[in-house]
Amino acid sequence: MLRVITTFFLVLLTNCTLLATGSQKNGQGAKEMGIGAESASSALGASSLFYNPAATSFLGGTQLNLSFHAIDQQLRLRHRSGEVNEVGVGLGVAYGGYGFMSLKGKDGLGRLKLGFAVYNPHQADLDYGDDWVGRYLVQRFRLWTRYYQPTMSYRVNERIGLGFGLIYTTGGVESKWALPITTSDVGDENYSLGVKGNGNGFGFNLGCYMEPLDHFVIGINYRSRTRLKVWEGDGEIMADVPSSITAVYDTVEFNSLIRIPDVINVGFTYYFNQLQEEIALERRSFISFSISRTGWEQLEDWRFDFTEGLPNMGSRMEYKRRDLVTDNFTIGLGGQWNAVPLKRGWGLLLRGGVQRINSPAPTHTIMLESPDVNQTLVNGGLSFYPTPALSIDLSANYAMGKERIFDTEFENFSGTYNSNALTVGVGISVKL
Repeated sequence: MLRVITTFFLVLLTNCTLLATGSQKNGQGAKEMGIGAESASSALGASSLFYNPAATSFLGGTQLNLSFHAIDQQLRLRHRSGEVNEVGVGLGVAYGGYGFMSLKGKDGLGRLKLGFAVYNPHQADLDYGDDWVGRYLVQRFRLWTRYYQPTMSYRVNERIGLGFGLIYTTGGVESKWALPITTSDVGDENYSLGVKGNGNGFGFNLGCYMEPLDHFVIGINYRSRTRLKVWEGDGEIMADVPSSITAVYDTVEFNSLIRIPDVINVGFTYYFNQLQEEIALERRSFISFSISRTGWEQLEDWRFDFTEGLPNMGSRMEYKRRDLVTDNFTIGLGGQWNAVPLKRGWGLLLRGGVQRINSPAPTHTIMLESPDVNQTLVNGGLSFYPTPALSIDLSANYAMGKERIFDTEFENFSGTYNSNALTVGVGISVKL
């Protein structure tokens, strides 16, 4: 067994690559981050409410989980003119809070579990600066989301479980770009227009968890797309323009849609034989493979629609990005090794994994609001059990970027860009 697990982790560390996926930030559970996979077929605790709510139907009792991940990203862009811009990227924080309880009762009632989850999978915080060469496209961009998910899961029989979560999403967007306004005594770099607005929407998280054979699990999860509407009058326009046209910008309003794609994931997990004391799914050694599709292509182009034409807007009236992207597929491979069984009074689980994701942005295209590059990502993590009812969960991954060339027709903008990122996480899991 040790030889098999050791060989598996050596393969993980040497063979796969990851391609980033825009505004989507992984960090919805320290245990899942450790194996580098979507985990639709790996029941690792309460955080399964995000990855596959049906998996909780196979877990016992009442469980709580809380995790935080810090994301330190470096983004560098070189324009064809030779200008190099070190983009300011705010420290990202991905968090998740999860909990579920088992209902007591006979027959079907005892197979039912109720849960609740809060997490923030999509975010961006980019500051390109006021004077960089692409200032008419974007100077600053910020996106945030928060998901609230009440969930119900039901174990149909000894081999099949189903789960459903209703998602209420809140979010906001903030963007700023320079305006091509020139006066007799002041250059155009001093003028800009910014917009900021919040919205909300609904979606759902649907899952199926099946064990067709002993030790072998198939998981299917579908997270629906969400549209957050910013209505006219709800947003804020921040214009830094000459006094002669200030009145025009003071009266205008805008609306927009924050579009978040759907995700479907299929996972396959093989659980190794364990001692009877370790039969709980979240403490067994396993190898897990998953493949998922993110539906970027379903989304219409994203734009800010103003109630009236604005002077000196230039190409920003078009503000298209999402019409350039396509669906992307993710392949994940990960595993867990029960290094120290709990029969010793304490326990230790080790994890590792990799992913391969094709970028949704076609070759030679850049989305400045959520730039993507090819990256190699290695994941690792562990859970320390001081008692059977408590675990301290740690995870880390490092993404090494591969430089990408872009040459777009939008504003005749071209050059190269690259990105690296380090993510570290900590979590705590409790069984009541």
